[in-house]
Amino acid sequence: QEEEEEEEEERKTKKETEKKKETEKKKVKEEEKEKEKEKEKEKKREKENKKKKKKKKKKKKKKKKKKKKKKKKKKKKRKKKKNKKKKKKKKKLKEKKVKEKEKDKEEHDEEEEEEEEEEEEEEEEEEEEEEAEGEEGEGEGEGEGEDEGEGEGEEEGEGEGEGQREGEGEGEGEREGQREGEGEEERRRRRRRRRRRRRRRRRRRRRRRRRRRRRRRRRRRRRRRRRRRRRRRRRRRRRRRRRRRRRRRRREQLIQRERKKK
Repeated sequence: QEEEEEEEEERKTKKETEKKKETEKKKVKEEEKEKEKEKEKEKKREKENKKKKKKKKKKKKKKKKKKKKKKKKKKKKRKKKKNKKKKKKKKKLKEKKVKEKEKDKEEHDEEEEEEEEEEEEEEEEEEEEEEAEGEEGEGEGEGEGEDEGEGEGEEEGEGEGEGQREGEGEGEGEREGQREGEGEEERRRRRRRRRRRRRRRRRRRRRRRRRRRRRRRRRRRRRRRRRRRRRRRRRRRRRRRRRRRRRRRRREQLIQRERKKK
């Protein structure tokens, strides 16, 4: 019996040991499975992370490209605006030049017309003076003829009667009245001519003064415009030089920083 009991106990112990071994094996297998699962999870995570990183990089690249495109578009727009402004300025300058040329032409034409008018007035004055001289000569000739007629009438009337002498006296009185009337008319004519001459001289002086003033104003305006243009050109040159210097300095500083980093 004792032997049987011992054998049973041994059997029990063996069974127990086998069970334990099996349980241990199962545990080991389960642990290995869990480890494999965890590894697979980690691999999946890594893959997902890599994908996410790639997506982020792509997004960043896209953003950068978009930014670059936007910058390029902005630069193009700026250039277009600048070109439009330049074209407008050029058009305005051309229009100003055309207007100035037209004004100069008009003023030149006005001066020529005024000179022609002055020449015509001078010619008219000369003609009037010649006519006045001719009228004065005719008046003198008429006076001499009247004097001769008077002398002849007196000589013939000496041999005639007293009635004829009275008639001649009346004729002489009428002739003297005519001479006085003609003298007054000539004085009036001379006065009128003098007044006309004075007026024309004044007009000429005024016109000459106006021309001189206009010429002076034109010269001053042209000088001022030239000075302004020169100043603007100098300012633009200075600004361009300053910008170029700044750009060069910035480039040199960037190059030095990159070298230091390397």
